[in-house]
Amino acid sequence: MKSFRLEDSGVDVDPDPTAALALRRRNMKALIASAAAVLLMFAWSHDAFDHFLWRVHLNHSTCIQNVFGATFCGDAAERY
Repeated sequence: MKSFRLEDSGVDVDPDPTAALALRRRNMKALIASAAAVLLMFAWSHDAFDHFLWRVHLNHSTCIQNVFGATFCGDAAERY
């Protein structure tokens, strides 16, 4: 793979378009993964997963289980 240097800007330019396309795809995948992580953290912080995660102690707010097996988390647990 050959590259050339622009004399005025001091930037190396790669004439291979497939390398640039691969870099764009990798950046897009990283952006999508970051956005998904942020959305999951936002949902977790708003107690969206507490009913599923309380058994493995990954819940965000306090959860309680009554003698009938019903689980209450967050505001519902405080009201109970």
